[in-house]
Amino acid sequence: MDLRKTSIEQLIVEETNLDTHTGYNPQDTVTSLASFQSVDSNDLSFNNDSIQQALNPPRGTITVRGTPKKYWQWPRELLLKFMVVGLAIVIIAGTALIWYYYDQGQLTVTVAGAVITVAARTLEIKNTKNNIGITISIATHVPEYQNPWNCWTDSQGVHSACLEFSTYSRFTLKYWTMDNAKCYDVAWQQISPVVPPEDCIQLDDVLLYGGGQTYEQKWPVSRDPDTGVEFLSTHIHSNTSQFGSILGRFWLFSSGLVLIVNESTPLIITQRSETMMCLKAGYDSVFELPSLLYTVCAGNDAKSIFQATAERYVGLATHTPDLELLENPVWSTSGYFWEEITQASIEDFAGEIVERQFPHSLLIIDSKYEEHYGDFDFDPVNFERAPEMISQLHDFGFSVSLRLTPYINTDSPCFQEGLLQDVWILDNRALSPGLVKWWLGIAAVIDFTKPNAIDWLATKITNLRNYYGVDGFKMDGGEVGYLPTAFSTSGQLVNSNVYSTLYTKVAETFGNKTVISVGYNSQDSPVLFSMMDREPVWGYNGLRALIPTALTLSVLGYPLFLPTMIGGNRYFGFEDASRGPSEIDIELYIRWMQVEVFLPTMHFSTPPWSFGSDTVVIARAMVQLHADVVYPAILAALTEYRLTRAPVIRPLWWLEPGSNHDLCDSEFLVGGRILVAPVLELGARSRDVYLPAGTWRDELHNEVYHGARTITGLSVQLNEVLYFTLEHAAEQIQ
Repeated sequence: MDLRKTSIEQLIVEETNLDTHTGYNPQDTVTSLASFQSVDSNDLSFNNDSIQQALNPPRGTITVRGTPKKYWQWPRELLLKFMVVGLAIVIIAGTALIWYYYDQGQLTVTVAGAVITVAARTLEIKNTKNNIGITISIATHVPEYQNPWNCWTDSQGVHSACLEFSTYSRFTLKYWTMDNAKCYDVAWQQISPVVPPEDCIQLDDVLLYGGGQTYEQKWPVSRDPDTGVEFLSTHIHSNTSQFGSILGRFWLFSSGLVLIVNESTPLIITQRSETMMCLKAGYDSVFELPSLLYTVCAGNDAKSIFQATAERYVGLATHTPDLELLENPVWSTSGYFWEEITQASIEDFAGEIVERQFPHSLLIIDSKYEEHYGDFDFDPVNFERAPEMISQLHDFGFSVSLRLTPYINTDSPCFQEGLLQDVWILDNRALSPGLVKWWLGIAAVIDFTKPNAIDWLATKITNLRNYYGVDGFKMDGGEVGYLPTAFSTSGQLVNSNVYSTLYTKVAETFGNKTVISVGYNSQDSPVLFSMMDREPVWGYNGLRALIPTALTLSVLGYPLFLPTMIGGNRYFGFEDASRGPSEIDIELYIRWMQVEVFLPTMHFSTPPWSFGSDTVVIARAMVQLHADVVYPAILAALTEYRLTRAPVIRPLWWLEPGSNHDLCDSEFLVGGRILVAPVLELGARSRDVYLPAGTWRDELHNEVYHGARTITGLSVQLNEVLYFTLEHAAEQIQ
């Protein structure tokens, strides 16, 4: 991805040496008290002439101790005139200086419609409808008494502006255009190493989408106040206040604007209040004088500006994973097996899926198939005949995937091998491997900036694939949060998140059945990106997070993804099985399944038969609905995505840009013709549904409705799912 960099100008301050003046000394006067004391009173004689001469000496002379000295004396009238003129100059200069500083404080600068008000410290950017798109509080890191110098970057100031806050930062604004969007580059070049630059976006009248996965996923982005979060990927299990595994420096505003933060900015996001989100540069000491660089582009509405900017800033998925993974469910072992996983347990698990005639595509064999994590081999005790097992799974119709990570535990023989091959990320002194404590032990981490490390891993993968016949890999880990606290890579990273990008680039070489759990600037990789695991609960860290996460990934440019396992991960956040698995409520499991049926693929771990025969009947119907209705709609939407950049899973406002339904997080669109309204509340057997303009068919009740209104009290029993198909779009009706 091309990175635009802005150089930092050095400010040179010259010191002025001030002369000091000698103080008043009575001994330096013409006549001192001592001289009077040394004169006899009889020697003193005065007459009128001498007195007058003393008081009015001839012009051009001065008397010192009775000795006349020649000098030039200005006429008194002329001297007075000079004094008056000098005083006037001082007054005028002082007034001008005072006015200059006042004027700087009152300065209003307009750059192609964007307005900078210095007194209020605001930057207002309008959308192309000439409505206020966003208001940004600029220079929040600079004291209020500090007014800027006006340092224009072009003579007219039509397309750029420059303000310098002496000893703090220099601010520049540059205007340019792209397709149907007008864009503004904002750059803060830091002068002082003490105070990092910060701007704050006012969210009073706008909603925000994008950014990345979070522990409690909201749509729009949550406004819960925090103290500042580094924009780095983490494993949410370990720190629920951080960002998750898939991130993007891209935010979409309901008012028709997008915000893109430059890759070189060490970004900290702070939700200062419910109406204020702040961007600050400065999380890494590597950045001695970090710059805050970002771009704001404006269009008519959220839909149009997304389509105008998505390819440049979000990326385009030009390749797709194996379509088999979209048509039929993916099955994995991690949410069902934990303490023990053996060849027999996997064969039994797969056999029951086939015996119950459940469709299947990929079987992911998760943790605990290795003796040590990072062995790149099956445990010979628990998997005595692993090649035969893989062959049998193929006979069952499964493609087989093994879980791998970039973490090689120190008790694995591969750790010593990697040490000899110099494949590890090093500590900050670059002397020894930088070890990390991850959720399954103490490990070294592969350095993907080293070509030899990539070759070493590729050899391990090739041997594993050739010997056992596995079809793909589930690549877990790779978040910045599980890199050493202070580390050194062979190649320099623009920012630490680029490690995840490199990890994905390596993973995509393992084939289009590869699943990966991290994503950063990786939209064009032909892998299936995985949602982070969710807890088996109803809230926004469980079932309610599904739709917001799907919409967020879509806005970030990931049209196809593997949802979290149906019902949630029973072992969410567990580092061992000593606490035992969480119980999954039957109703939660069924409602979860009724959401995933409309996502790009379905993901089972805990099987439906764990909840009884009625659940099996419902699950079989949902899987069939996905194959017959949803899968064709996904393929059609994928074709449209490549032509128009429209996501596969879309928010409701996609059909009504600028509507007042931007807050809806319980409905979504599959392509442009299916609207899904699942039940997300415990015990609910009905719900209200908003239908955008057009004619819609209720496929559950076989009713037709005209849209642009809310339908209330629609019955939805536990074995039912509510969805609508668009029969006539609004423009067709008109």
